[in-house]
Amino acid sequence: MKEITIYNTLKGRLETVSFEFTDENTTWFDDLEDYYIYRIADAFGGLLVQETGYTYPIL
Repeated sequence: MKEITIYNTLKGRLETVSFEFTDENTTWFDDLEDYYIYRIADAFGGLLVQETGYTYPIL
């Protein structure tokens, strides 16, 4: 498990959670100029979406 900081839209704030990105729960996208999504994971009863760059994943 890895601790990551995410932005929880339901709570409207940043929080630190433990989560492991695996092939079973995550879809990674190639680094293409037309796509701004780095990965999408099935997590915490919702989707964890991370854009490319240095942004926080959004739940």
